[in-house]
Amino acid sequence: MQDVAEIEFRGMARSPSLEAMIRDRIERLGRFGAALRACRVIVEADWLTNHGARSYRVRIGLATARSRIDVGGDTIPGPQHNVCLAISDSFHRAEARLRAALSAMPEPLGSPA
Repeated sequence: MQDVAEIEFRGMARSPSLEAMIRDRIERLGRFGAALRACRVIVEADWLTNHGARSYRVRIGLATARSRIDVGGDTIPGPQHNVCLAISDSFHRAEARLRAALSAMPEPLGSPA
């Protein structure tokens, strides 16, 4: 990625292992090349559920030269009680949206057909 990667934790302590996992996933997005300009990830711990488990919300914002892609923000029941699964799920969705956005971009002038 060319410019900026930002990671923020809300409602929970910063975790070096989670930060490393997120940075690894951001690195994987690097295969999209120069098209990806910035990435912001927010990991937020929600209130405890009735069963005493925490729910996590992961939001990812991606910026390309021509568009902005936002993923997440909704608290979804299920694997989001595990922060690692919530991060992984959000990155899968972000990658799919990024791939779709880049494939919809027109070819630059002068590129081979």
